[in-house]
Amino acid sequence: MQKQSLCCIHPVVLVLLLLPMAMLQANEDNSGYAGLQSHEPIYIGYTWDEDDVGFMDFKLSLKYPIWHDAKPKAAAFGFLPHPYFDFSGRFGQYIGTRESSPVISKRFNPELIGRYWLLPEAGSNLPASSFDLMYGHESNGQNVGDYNSYLAMKLELALQGEDLKYADDYISRGWDYVGALWSQNWSADSGHRVTTFLKLHYFLDDGLLQGPAEEYNSWENDRDGKNRRKVDGISLSYKRNISLGNALLRGEKIFLQYVTGTENTFRFNTVRAEFSFIMGNMPLMFWISHGYNSDLADYYRELSSGGIAIEFLSM
Repeated sequence: MQKQSLCCIHPVVLVLLLLPMAMLQANEDNSGYAGLQSHEPIYIGYTWDEDDVGFMDFKLSLKYPIWHDAKPKAAAFGFLPHPYFDFSGRFGQYIGTRESSPVISKRFNPELIGRYWLLPEAGSNLPASSFDLMYGHESNGQNVGDYNSYLAMKLELALQGEDLKYADDYISRGWDYVGALWSQNWSADSGHRVTTFLKLHYFLDDGLLQGPAEEYNSWENDRDGKNRRKVDGISLSYKRNISLGNALLRGEKIFLQYVTGTENTFRFNTVRAEFSFIMGNMPLMFWISHGYNSDLADYYRELSSGGIAIEFLSM
């Protein structure tokens, strides 16, 4: 059975409950202290994966500054980074396409960050850039970890009249990692800001939170099976703020991302493109991707995906 990592709280309810707190990113209190903020983009949408039926897709991602007010400043004592704790979670609900419309946990990602602010030159109107060091854990919150439990899950699905391939969704995946992220803001033509991101992750064989990594198992008998380091670990992203200058349709951003592995680098690649805009007062985002990591359960398979979402906040 699916592991209930967040008790019985439905992901939609969780997002709606915590979203007002995330708005503190744009509204500091009277003391000037910035509390809970968005981390990765927060969205509710609908996703289509090449090897799956469509599903409602929910992501919540928040971070909290530890012992500081989250305002850009020089390193503490001249060398210590400013610490943050963040959490990102993703869930999928299969409405009308699977028995009982299950909610499948897809990603749990707590992380401890140490941030060095890269302050702009005096007189610049660009926001501060940053360099982060991180230790994190990423898993899908599932509990099928051996061949016998995998067969038992297939039997349960068969009794429900479900497609046996859905048993793959319940295979447990988990890693600890160390990493670094350089986020740099640049000026652009017509005053639109460009931000680039260079992210390096190294997935550990044995971590403090995960213990031994849980990835592809030989009993899955999939010719595409490979370890996570072959498909992930090096990421280069480009974000450009745009403006369509239309009262009904206002552009927000274009986001492009390239990901490859720290092993067999440039052999197994992923590309993703997003276009975000506001129609009336509705913040919408269209996206497409081709490559790996569309879902942690089948991170090693090369797939095409796409979707539409209401995007609440952006990093």
